[in-house]
Amino acid sequence: MDLVTNFVVVLAGGLGSRIAPIAKGRPKLLLKLGGSDFLSLKIAEFERNGIGAVLLLTGKGADDIDRQLDAKVFPIPIASLRDGPELRGTGGALRAALPLLPEYFFLTYGDTLLDLPYASLSEVVKRDPLGRSTLAVCRPQDGVDGKCNTRMEGTTVVAHSKVDTSDKDWIDYGISLLKRDDVVLASKELQDNDLSNVYGRLAERGLLSGYVTSDRYLEIGTPASFGFVERIISEKSSQ
Repeated sequence: MDLVTNFVVVLAGGLGSRIAPIAKGRPKLLLKLGGSDFLSLKIAEFERNGIGAVLLLTGKGADDIDRQLDAKVFPIPIASLRDGPELRGTGGALRAALPLLPEYFFLTYGDTLLDLPYASLSEVVKRDPLGRSTLAVCRPQDGVDGKCNTRMEGTTVVAHSKVDTSDKDWIDYGISLLKRDDVVLASKELQDNDLSNVYGRLAERGLLSGYVTSDRYLEIGTPASFGFVERIISEKSSQ
């Protein structure tokens, strides 16, 4: 299978209500960590993984993010697409961007740092006879404020929900490699605005593989997890 995967979509339009005491109205992408802003740390992650283009899906704080993009030269082309006056939510923002996206694209969050080599997901898709979308999953990790939201059977994701977690035993690691046409199909009848339900619909249709990783996953969604990431980055820079 000839698969070109060097395009990443970043969900960066959240309200940031949990991190509000630290963010003080600033977008999480622009928060300072270890002498840098989070966006620069995320771009460094993309560079390590051979990403050639980035699309930020923005909402609250979109003006601040656009000013940063205009003021700073980044090593990778970055564009932004904002929600507008009414926030669409993670699923709605993705659906609005679909006409702009290539056949396959990575999807990740604007408040996570991932050690997983992106190529691991590409290899899963290349080996899959149907070339299905793939979601990385992991077990709960230190410093991560997250609940299990994914259930797998073998190497296939069969359920994904952040509401009904009763039978879930894996955590969404924070990155997927999505097939645009599958996402279009899975989201046609959705009335909600949450990405978890897009993943859930893909799972119901048998269109979502799972890739198990034990690689580190860092997120700055809460003051506690932000402090944890600060310590990790500080320790790393002092080595």
